[in-house]
Amino acid sequence: MPRYIIGNWKMNLTAKEAATLAALLKAVSIPPGVVAGVAPGFLHLAEVARLLSGTSWLTGAQDCADRDVGAATGEVAPVQIRDAGGKFVILGHSERRQIYKERNPLINAKVKAALAAGLTPLICIGETRTEREAGLMKTVLDEQIRGVLLDLPTADILKCWIAYEPVWAIGTGITATPAQIADAHAHIRRQLAIGYGEPVSKLPILYGGSVNPANTREILEIQGVDGCLVGGASLSAGDFTQILACG
Repeated sequence: MPRYIIGNWKMNLTAKEAATLAALLKAVSIPPGVVAGVAPGFLHLAEVARLLSGTSWLTGAQDCADRDVGAATGEVAPVQIRDAGGKFVILGHSERRQIYKERNPLINAKVKAALAAGLTPLICIGETRTEREAGLMKTVLDEQIRGVLLDLPTADILKCWIAYEPVWAIGTGITATPAQIADAHAHIRRQLAIGYGEPVSKLPILYGGSVNPANTREILEIQGVDGCLVGGASLSAGDFTQILACG
């Protein structure tokens, strides 16, 4: 299976800064066997996609609407993302869940809308510190998996990617231990196999949570980890290039 290295630029960078970063990444040689992509803000998506066109880089979005084009002021439809050059979309990120109170039914609707538009959903799941300390990590993951994949046919689920993001490790500088990551990824695969069949258990599962050049290699060596969803470190071409080299 390929290694997936996806950069989430979050709510960062001006148009000039995004273009500069994209130009630097365009000159980077993506290692064989690595699927690399970046998710800029909506305002910069089309330009970043244009700058990276003709390369192996994938460009995607950080969120999308739960419906097609129409009367939904302030939203961005999946078909508009595709039109701007997007190939994938990050859905259910912990910041959407925590700050904007998105719940599984809404994320499920977004996944369906993204698939209908031909986008690859990168579905994020993960527990908070409180949930982990209460021994609820696996329960939370199970609920999120069932919720976001509700009523999806197997053929559509097989088009998705998963990212395990322990909420307590995102933007905190704290990385889950190798044992914690391995345990979570193994549990996710078991639940996918039980609920949706063995082929679905082979979906790419990325790890996200304070990924940086110093810890990427160790993370990618963990059984069951197929790649990394990178936050802050993806804003530096130098750091992101080092992370790619670990793939």
